[in-house]
Amino acid sequence: MHTVRILIVTDGGGGYQRPTAIPPPGNTAFHLGEFVQVLQDTDWVGFNLQITKAHRRNPAGAGADVVDLRFDTHDLSQYDEILLFAIERDDMVSNRATAAEVQAISNFMDAGGGVFATGDHEDLGAGLCREIPRVRNMRRWYYDTAPAGFPVAPSGSSADRHDTTRQGFDAFYQFSDQSDTIAQEITPRLYFGGGNRYFHWRYPHPLLCSPHGVVRHLPDHPHEGQCEVPANLGLTVLGQDEYPVLPGSSTRLAPELVATGRVIGGHNLLNNSGGEFKPTVNEKTFGVIGAYDGHRIVRGSTRLGRVVVDATWHHFFNVNLMGAQTAGVDGSGGDFVKERGFYAPLNPGQADHYRMIKHYFRNIVYWLIPAGRYRWIFDIFDRFVASPFFYEEFRFPFRDHAHIPIRIHFALAQLAEQYFASVHGACSVPLFVGVLWREIQPLRPIWDKLQPLLDPWQPELPQPKPGPDPLPWASSGPTPQDLMRLLLGVTVASAVLAQRELEGSKAKDITAKRAELFEKLLPKVADHAIGEFREALKAQKKEHSQYLEEMDALVGVAGKRG
Repeated sequence: MHTVRILIVTDGGGGYQRPTAIPPPGNTAFHLGEFVQVLQDTDWVGFNLQITKAHRRNPAGAGADVVDLRFDTHDLSQYDEILLFAIERDDMVSNRATAAEVQAISNFMDAGGGVFATGDHEDLGAGLCREIPRVRNMRRWYYDTAPAGFPVAPSGSSADRHDTTRQGFDAFYQFSDQSDTIAQEITPRLYFGGGNRYFHWRYPHPLLCSPHGVVRHLPDHPHEGQCEVPANLGLTVLGQDEYPVLPGSSTRLAPELVATGRVIGGHNLLNNSGGEFKPTVNEKTFGVIGAYDGHRIVRGSTRLGRVVVDATWHHFFNVNLMGAQTAGVDGSGGDFVKERGFYAPLNPGQADHYRMIKHYFRNIVYWLIPAGRYRWIFDIFDRFVASPFFYEEFRFPFRDHAHIPIRIHFALAQLAEQYFASVHGACSVPLFVGVLWREIQPLRPIWDKLQPLLDPWQPELPQPKPGPDPLPWASSGPTPQDLMRLLLGVTVASAVLAQRELEGSKAKDITAKRAELFEKLLPKVADHAIGEFREALKAQKKEHSQYLEEMDALVGVAGKRG
């Protein structure tokens, strides 16, 4: 089993404690204990997760594995991902990331490592994150002293703050509403995944995909930061293009806003005693999650690491997930209903927003895995074809790829679509298939040709063509869904054949052996299946032609009778 290793980093008053008491003590409000617990409790499919918890200082009670972390002296090559929950402001000069540390993080990203970064309103988090390539301008970090070309981050106290607080179980908006069971609604970007003039498949970004549908909620908070697409993609940083051009193109690959948040205007924010805590806020929308798919860029012989930024660490801290003792947070007395986070009992008929938020947490880890570590996806297919779900529903008597009919590949695909949708979400199929066909070298030319049709998250998205659609029997070629199902069926068949060929093997790491055999089989299975598919299309086209001739004759006869 593969192991994905992540380094989680915080500073200032951050930490990793997860008290058993709910609400937790106020000194653990800005800790990541609940978030870490969610990751540790997850049944990761395809790999084991190893977490290292680090702190930039050495505060008592932080619960860190590594303290006084410095990125230039700590071996970053042992990790696949770095998750930054930076708290300290830009004016805390003594703990700013040094030039050597920024270079070390940049080298990690150039080697394929994934990076997540978040702060909060104003310049909270800027001390660590303000100069890291791509992170530095996919999110606003500066407030009082923004350099030229860097927009100012939102205020934490004015009418223009990013207040996503949602009204709780009373008639008021209160600071402690951030610690109840009612989350803010976000608007995910939906990507065109195929279809026709009348019916379209739409996918969220993989960060917001789940077996239960699209993730549409995050914890709320009275003053968030802002994610955005930088206005200037032509900058250089540390002697390199910050946003390189796509292969075979003159277009620079830009980051994306994959979700926006909404400020409900016209309300002020009260403390629990009824006093005004923050003034009436203005309505607006803003970027709440940003992403950069560095896997599309090859620098040297390596694909860059991906980047995710979030508007605030309050989407991850104990105070929002587990609640907090309100006294001392907003100067008011406690409120039992509002200070237990998502662990408070749900009202009758109330949706469990936290279940969906946890999927976002997990998706960050999944999406940031380096491109070179793609074999973990094979383990998912390996688990599928060994599952009772597969053997109870499908009989696969074939041991030679040359004897598998096209209809079997499509039947395998249909079964796999049901399985992956129930385990990972509907968008997992194009994601997993795309990675495997891109990274297995003999298949890359095929994927390069098909990607514009099959990849919903490509930079320039195809849209449905206007005008009437041809009748199904008059179609001149396969639909994108047909092609994706062909690739999916071929992938599943290759995983089955790898298992069959190594039945009874005494190999020490049998999964690794099956993965090696799978990579050898997949191009062969693909070559044969694609050839068979072409022949089927030719026969279908001939049948369509004959049918059209018959229809023409019938119409002609009917016209004469009329």
